[in-house]
Amino acid sequence: MIKLIIFDIDGTLVDAYDSIHEALQRTLADLDYPQTTYEQSKRAVGRGVEALLGSFVDEAHVPQALALYTQHTDDVLKDTVKFLPGAEKLVRNLFAQGYKLAIASNRPHQFSKRILQYLNVDECFHAVVCADNVANAKPEPDMIQAILEHFGLAAKQAVYVGDMALDVATGHNAGVLTLAVPTGSSTKEEIRAAKPYKLANNLDNVGQIIESLASG
Repeated sequence: MIKLIIFDIDGTLVDAYDSIHEALQRTLADLDYPQTTYEQSKRAVGRGVEALLGSFVDEAHVPQALALYTQHTDDVLKDTVKFLPGAEKLVRNLFAQGYKLAIASNRPHQFSKRILQYLNVDECFHAVVCADNVANAKPEPDMIQAILEHFGLAAKQAVYVGDMALDVATGHNAGVLTLAVPTGSSTKEEIRAAKPYKLANNLDNVGQIIESLASG
């Protein structure tokens, strides 16, 4: 019986690509690096902030870029982050149905929590575990394993919902069913190649799939 729904956050529940792109452009300008396109910024998301920055600056400049990017994110996140279509409804419905809800994201913990607070759904999530809370980021299973241990649940009692092939790999590594939505950084072809349990059309479809799993 499914008791726990774990979500990725960027590209799955929220659209924060405007804030990511803007914070990145400001960081690159500060360090005299060329600007990127929006699509380049978006495609670099998903493997953590240092990997994002390392896509555009020399390795030696990543620590300085990280400090700048963190400050710029502080400045722009609240005014730019928004729910993806159907996300708030899905979260509130699942919470009302008694599911345990959690976040597993390569985004730093402080900003994942802040996004949930800005969008007024932080009370719906029982756990938030991010790359800076565990030894290994996705696609390693550390985050999902930590969440399962927190609730005392087995992998078969959880579903992971993400938008990237990386998320599907993470679910496979953790032994949980993974539902994918084509709303983030990966293409449908990339997601299909990773072999999720289901590739949902949208978040409404995710809710329907979870309902069908619950009914057996």
